[in-house]
Amino acid sequence: MEAKTSPKSSTQETQSHDNTLAALSSVIVVLDTTKDLVPIDIAKGVLSTLSSILTTVKNTMQNKDDFADIIDRCRKMGSFIERTTCGKSEGDIDPTLVRALSELNSFLGEIENIVKKKEQRKLHFRFISASVDRESIAKFKEQLDSFLQMWDLELAVHMDIMLSDVHRMVKGVTEMKLGEPDCDPPPGRPPIFFGRDGLVRDAVESLNLQHVVLVGPGGIGKSTIAKAILNEGAIVAKFQHRRFFVSFDNIDASQITLDTFIQRIADVLGVKSARLGAIRAYLADKNVLIVLDNAETFQEAASGSDRIAEAIDELGALPSVRIILTTRNRRVSTNLRCITTNWTLDRLISEWEKKQTQLLEVGRGKLQNLSVTIELSLGSSSIKQLGNDARHVMQIVAFLPQGINEKNLKHAFPGIWDVHSIIDALCRLSLIYRKDEAYTMLSPIRIHISNTHQARDTLPLDLTHVRNHYYAQLNDDGAWIATEDANVERLIAHDFSHATAEDMASIYQACSRFLWLLVLHKPRPTFLRTAILGEPDRTVHLVDREVSVCVFQFGRLAAALSDYREAINLFTTAKRLFAHYQEHEHTAHCLEHVAQLYSVLGNVSAAEQTLQEALTLRREYRILSPDDEARINLHLGDAMVRKGQLQEALTLFRSARKYFDSTGDASDIVQAAGRQGEVEWHSGNYAAARQHFETRLSLTTRMNDNYGRIWSLTQLARAEVRDGHYMEACKLLEEAFALASKGNDVDDTYRVLWEQATLDSDREDFDRARDILTRAFGEMATRGWQSAQTIAMMNDCSARNELFAGDYKTARELFLGVVDSGDEISDFELQIRSSRALGEIALLEGDIAGARKWFTKTKSLCDETGTHPDFLYFGNPQTQLKEEHNGWKLFLEGRLPSA
Repeated sequence: MEAKTSPKSSTQETQSHDNTLAALSSVIVVLDTTKDLVPIDIAKGVLSTLSSILTTVKNTMQNKDDFADIIDRCRKMGSFIERTTCGKSEGDIDPTLVRALSELNSFLGEIENIVKKKEQRKLHFRFISASVDRESIAKFKEQLDSFLQMWDLELAVHMDIMLSDVHRMVKGVTEMKLGEPDCDPPPGRPPIFFGRDGLVRDAVESLNLQHVVLVGPGGIGKSTIAKAILNEGAIVAKFQHRRFFVSFDNIDASQITLDTFIQRIADVLGVKSARLGAIRAYLADKNVLIVLDNAETFQEAASGSDRIAEAIDELGALPSVRIILTTRNRRVSTNLRCITTNWTLDRLISEWEKKQTQLLEVGRGKLQNLSVTIELSLGSSSIKQLGNDARHVMQIVAFLPQGINEKNLKHAFPGIWDVHSIIDALCRLSLIYRKDEAYTMLSPIRIHISNTHQARDTLPLDLTHVRNHYYAQLNDDGAWIATEDANVERLIAHDFSHATAEDMASIYQACSRFLWLLVLHKPRPTFLRTAILGEPDRTVHLVDREVSVCVFQFGRLAAALSDYREAINLFTTAKRLFAHYQEHEHTAHCLEHVAQLYSVLGNVSAAEQTLQEALTLRREYRILSPDDEARINLHLGDAMVRKGQLQEALTLFRSARKYFDSTGDASDIVQAAGRQGEVEWHSGNYAAARQHFETRLSLTTRMNDNYGRIWSLTQLARAEVRDGHYMEACKLLEEAFALASKGNDVDDTYRVLWEQATLDSDREDFDRARDILTRAFGEMATRGWQSAQTIAMMNDCSARNELFAGDYKTARELFLGVVDSGDEISDFELQIRSSRALGEIALLEGDIAGARKWFTKTKSLCDETGTHPDFLYFGNPQTQLKEEHNGWKLFLEGRLPSA
């Protein structure tokens, strides 16, 4: 009996085997697809050989699982070949890279021969299992690692590093840091570039001593000049591959915060930890040149522009760093010691007159994106024939950042009977163009119309019909706001800046409804927060009763964006304003929202105190309905759990659930069922917890509540993992991810990826967890915005994965960053978990004094917030550490060894 394999062990082996088969199939498909995309024969040959090896392993080898590392190397090689050869001709490939591919192909041929011989032996002797011994596989892996290390160098050469530096780099390759970030390559030199060589030379010379700011209107070529500077010989020689181009042209100022600014720089640099300290440490090592393109975006950020400027100053103060800013804003917001280089329209036109023959010879026979061309088009006979109506349409399209939807033309221009004819004429002259269902403008044309015509035109900008249309739509709860949010935002900001005292109430109403639609359909930052309420530290005055509702909705939006500290401040302000107008129901709602946020942040004492204040207020003014009492009991139960009072919490949850069952309100039942399940889980009653999670999933599916379904699926996935059903858990998380992606919910998408990564960490599949987290950070970069808490959670997950993998150095650095982030956003839960983890790491490394320091901080935070030391992971059980990490327990029991 003892010799038999236990069911659990057999299940784990089956799952591991299934994972290997899945990985083989996936990589083979990727290699075959990439082979069809690359135009280089030698690259096709390498990819074909890689695919052939893995196909033989999949179809023949009995010891497939031993090839796991080889599979990963093949995936990395395929990715490298795609990045370096796709879209290029044979002559574009650096000779050193071609040689490296040729050598690799020869070596792969040797591996293929060995594997094929094993396959043929099996075909001749069916009773013999085909396998390659582990010693040979280890040699394959070692050789492939050598090629990958060499390719890191070849990639640097391929990225425009001067060949004269290659020998020096080869000599120093053994000294290369293993943790060198995987950074974005700098852009190449612009193919068409005339008339600005002197400007480039001046900038290059200036960069020897100071930073450079390129200032000019939109479309004038600032980015092109910056790219030319990056590729100047002297710049390449000095900065080599540490030349970075960070673009902010695909993100609105309303979406920029300090965190998104830092994250975008970290993504381009390849720095894993999106912390200013980590970026500063990386940049301090060697000479670095960074272009911050379209700097006006973050100079006009909705919040945090001063802190962004300070961050730039801090990076620019490093002796190893040079910064180039390109901006339309002549009032540079940083204190960098720099030279400002202006390139005026007159000077550009002058150069155009000198160089136009050359431009015509290379097929660029017209001056694009400049005022002179725009004015020529506006002065054409076809536009003049349309009269003021055409100019009015141009003004409105220029005013609306997202253009005007075709179906809204009649609403926006009811007095222009031939508006479609005007639109067609403007399209023919390329003054506007159609994008999806809307008509819009290129940025240079928009800027020209806004700055020139709307500023001094005899035809006043009439927004009456546009305003009536959009403000009427704000009364709907439709998802239309997702595609026209910037238009409404622009309109409200304009109205607010031009309003009379009589208009203020209606503008606040419009703003409140707009914010509510954003919360429902497209949570994102908005510059209206500062435009309407002023800077965050300013007191909101009692202007009108409607301002109370507006501040409340700003709080809801901040909460939806996980900006909890800002949300607490806004709800507290709204509470004060509602109290002034003696609106006690709304005052109580504000208190309850604040309490929920305190609970999310792990500040149990503050949450409980605030809820008691809300209860007292409701009882005093006789506005405590059974609904209110049941809802508050749910939140009080959360506090009880975090204080370690599980039975008290369960009593409150059951009471609330009983009431909600009697009313039949499915959404309330969902909330109660989820909380009951969490408490049962932490109490060890897993069967009861699963039952509550399944009830929640059934109800949310019936209600078409995506958010509820997503979290029900993740809760059930945890239950499946605990029962050893890894594949079932994976399926549930894949379903949750599909729902989050379909709903375009940014935070939900990241949180599901977070769950997937933690699951793989628990199974000790650390590379897969890293891949998932890399994917998550990559999605953050493409989405253009993410909350500070989401970034901190992802870093927390990465740190946990590295701790489990035994990389204590990386884990410590990441956890330190999470502690800093938690402190910055007042997230006590993150601080508590990370401080505890840092204590465990210190103990594992034999640093008893360090462990005691961190555990003491953890205990102090628990005392401050009212969190029970045994319930640090309520609501996030997947973030728990392993039982072997017992330093915290030893500390609490007074058994931690002496230093």
